[in-house]
Amino acid sequence: HKLLRPFLNYLEKSRVLSIVRKGFAGTLLEVGCGKGGFLEAAKSHGFAVTGIEPSDRSRFFANRRLGGGVFADELTDFADDSETRFDLLYLWHVFEHLPSPQQSAQAIFTLLKPGGTAVIAVPNFDNFQSRWGGADWYHLDPPRHLHHFNYASIAAILQTQGLTVNHVTFGIGYADFVG
Repeated sequence: HKLLRPFLNYLEKSRVLSIVRKGFAGTLLEVGCGKGGFLEAAKSHGFAVTGIEPSDRSRFFANRRLGGGVFADELTDFADDSETRFDLLYLWHVFEHLPSPQQSAQAIFTLLKPGGTAVIAVPNFDNFQSRWGGADWYHLDPPRHLHHFNYASIAAILQTQGLTVNHVTFGIGYADFVG
């Protein structure tokens, strides 16, 4: 991991720059924030950051890195307990790990400020690699990936909870390579 750390830091900063370039600012909740690298980069660009991370070890490092603000709650419990609403929710390859997509989408809706945005990245089950790789597809990843989505399935889940899909992008470079 120490050899890959500079590359991973670059990727986290690149993801932050992509949301900054799109004009996002304000409060940011990252669900599944790991050790807090993305949140640290977002904080350096002026975001007020909060994180959710179920791993005790990763949450410890994230809180140490950020000076606090990373919680152990499940997304749905956090939404039930929090009175804070966010300008931006960020779920980078997390949604497929959550036990109930419908309840998770409702929690996202609850946690967003009016006019807020959720950025949700998931492996695309309809892509060439999925069809070609079949049971060996890298992103199949059982039992960690509880659900798999294509555009239609994730859009339907989000829309039934009152969310609107504004933009879809396929392909994120390094994941395409390892996929």
